[in-house]
Amino acid sequence: MVLVLVIWIRALTLPGATKGMLYFVSADFSRFADSQLWIEASFQTFLTLGPGWGGLMMMGAHNKFRTNCFQSATISTTATLTFGLVNGLIVFSVLGVMSEEIGVPISDLMTSG
Repeated sequence: MVLVLVIWIRALTLPGATKGMLYFVSADFSRFADSQLWIEASFQTFLTLGPGWGGLMMMGAHNKFRTNCFQSATISTTATLTFGLVNGLIVFSVLGVMSEEIGVPISDLMTSG
């Protein structure tokens, strides 16, 4: 986590990082009607929360009987969501820097293969 924060801090000092983060948090509402968008979003959800499922099962198997499992599951899911959003901001800040350096829009940079 420390290395990820160092990369983000370094990216924030370069031009284009804020443009990338704004691209991450802005939504194109016209694309919400596209079913492919929702399929990709569900894949991303499973990939993001997948590692947390093992932890939830482990906590359920090794905790005492009276442990508040709902609280543990909520904390684990919230932490996973928070780390996912922070990592998304970091990736898009780096994409913003890359698009600024080579002069290509972020949308073209993401789909360039």
